[in-house]
Amino acid sequence: MDPNDRQSPQASHAGVRDAHPNLQGLVNAISGTNMKAENEVIVSVLVFFIGFAVGGVLDGKSFDTVYTVILPAVTTLLAAYLGAKYAFKLQAMKNIEELASSNVAAGNRAVFSLIRTFNRLKNIETQFIEPYKHDKAAFLQMPPVLGLIRDDISLDFDSISFLLETKHRNLLGEITVGFAKYQSAIDAINERSKLHINQVQPLLEKADFIEGQNYSFEHIEAALGKRLYITIKQSTDQVFEHTTDTLRFIEEVSGKLTKALQETFPGREIISLGKI
Repeated sequence: MDPNDRQSPQASHAGVRDAHPNLQGLVNAISGTNMKAENEVIVSVLVFFIGFAVGGVLDGKSFDTVYTVILPAVTTLLAAYLGAKYAFKLQAMKNIEELASSNVAAGNRAVFSLIRTFNRLKNIETQFIEPYKHDKAAFLQMPPVLGLIRDDISLDFDSISFLLETKHRNLLGEITVGFAKYQSAIDAINERSKLHINQVQPLLEKADFIEGQNYSFEHIEAALGKRLYITIKQSTDQVFEHTTDTLRFIEEVSGKLTKALQETFPGREIISLGKI
């Protein structure tokens, strides 16, 4: 896994801002775009105390009283206000940083789940499918996968819903399609395996077929019956098609997701297929 080049915290917060428009007001407050409102508060306080001081002088109070009583009060109040304002900004920055870290982690988990689906299907293709892709008798020669393949790879789609607030919003739909394709490929492999084990093999044994010997397609069809003969051929073709299409699609979507996360959260470490 190659970490991306580190960037400044400002760049990181800019990525969060782009990813979450609803935080724009908070970011604006941090970046100073709401200074007008803040200045109005400060000016109002100053005007109040200046008026109070002038009133005190006019009322006969000495300038010493203004300097020793009123001015310290003004200074204390402004210091308290500015301190609270700074503390609020620090907390807001911390909240944004935590949100970014949470979304990066969720994005990386999504990429990792896609990588797992790709690797599992690729291993099955390498071991069981690829050696027979160009064999006309693949429907018979390609062995079944012993033991059903478990569909235990999942993804919390809610955790990456932040993509809906970015320019990559359509990617969430593509990821959903990718997992659906993976499920279809696994189902096709499992169904063919069950068909081969439970129906094809017993009939071939009953017809005294010997493994390794050559038989004509007519002889095979006669042993299996026309219906099963056609079904096992179609089932094998579906395995080829689903596997090839799913691997291509998942590889493409995984790359898109990695790129989208890198653009949305610059400077963060994002995993990718082939670099983990």
